[in-house]
Amino acid sequence: MEKENQEVAKKAIFLMENTKNKNMDKGKFKNFREYHGFDLTSIIPLSLEECEKNKKKLYSMFNVKCDKDFFHSVIKKSIHIPIDAEQIGGEENSIPLKSVFFDIGIIPSNSIYIIWDNLNDIDIIPTEDFCKYFEDIWYPSADDIGVFDASYSWIIIITHYGEILYYQHELLYNNK
Repeated sequence: MEKENQEVAKKAIFLMENTKNKNMDKGKFKNFREYHGFDLTSIIPLSLEECEKNKKKLYSMFNVKCDKDFFHSVIKKSIHIPIDAEQIGGEENSIPLKSVFFDIGIIPSNSIYIIWDNLNDIDIIPTEDFCKYFEDIWYPSADDIGVFDASYSWIIIITHYGEILYYQHELLYNNK
């Protein structure tokens, strides 16, 4: 088992260092290692081919043809969640991210997709790690991210100024 974990870690580090898309900033990995004493190897950048598959699905759902229109459409249709993203985290007085998911009525699958600057910059991370290390992944005043899971039934936008927007896809929502 230890050998398998080492192989997964090596692959993740190789992908992080050799990917052509931006994904999570390499400085965040360094900060994470310095703070926690180990590497965050569970966040893996999607290949451009995998990003294209997600992009086509999301474009189709929102009937758009480009990233700008996609984000505009999501933001326009979203509901504002009255929580400042800077209040989310693992500290004693922080709001657990799992509570935010629960409060808006979603149960994410085992993995979360993180959209960085555009739909060609997507990482995947286990939901548990995303919730646990949210403060190490999203930096206030630096990051605008989109978050969704493989159900494509919802998306959360977290802006660089801490606003959280939530959208649940109408067709899937109405069929529940």
